[in-house]
Amino acid sequence: MERLRRPRPCRERRPLPDAATVADGVLTIDGTGDGTTAGLAWTSRAQKYGRWEVRMRAPSGSPSYNALALLWPTEENFPVGGEIDFAEIMDPARDKVELFLHYGADNSQVHGELQVDATQWHNYAVEWTPDGVTAFVDGREWWKTTDISILPPGPMHLCLQLDWFPRGDGDPGQMQVDWAKQWGLAAGDGASTDSAGSEGSTDADSSTSITDEVNNTGSRR
Repeated sequence: MERLRRPRPCRERRPLPDAATVADGVLTIDGTGDGTTAGLAWTSRAQKYGRWEVRMRAPSGSPSYNALALLWPTEENFPVGGEIDFAEIMDPARDKVELFLHYGADNSQVHGELQVDATQWHNYAVEWTPDGVTAFVDGREWWKTTDISILPPGPMHLCLQLDWFPRGDGDPGQMQVDWAKQWGLAAGDGASTDSAGSEGSTDADSSTSITDEVNNTGSRR
């Protein structure tokens, strides 16, 4: 599934310190109608393999803004270094979350999407091991690949950002983050689940739907 190539993550065109604020323990990233936005990168916490988890939400609004949690290559060698967008909220209604795993010198991609009310609080996680990549929402697996040929070759770090892809509107955008966590992978540890890869997860596209029980989990802080 092809899409516009984003600018380098975490290095916005028009950074504005006031675009990222913290109040009552919640990080809010705001974007203006002209694309002034912000992002954060944990470059000092880079690692190869592990698990990352982010609790976030995004109100419905501008189609130009994507709320995003991703792993970015610390060597800054994209696309060869890969990219794992494990929670990307693109649809203006914020009624689904998408995953893109970029790999190779030609920026090939595999994709998954999950129906979920992303305007509510949810915990989005990704687990990366030598055996594959697995994505979770509220502790439940929804996407997985075991194709080791497409995995990132080196250390990655977490980025949180509100991306702007102009689509002709002038509306503002926003995302909120309650917390972010990461864990390393001890020697000899493998994946936490033994499921096979998601159907179609190493083809051009894959999608998954889960129950309202998961959609309603974590709807309160």
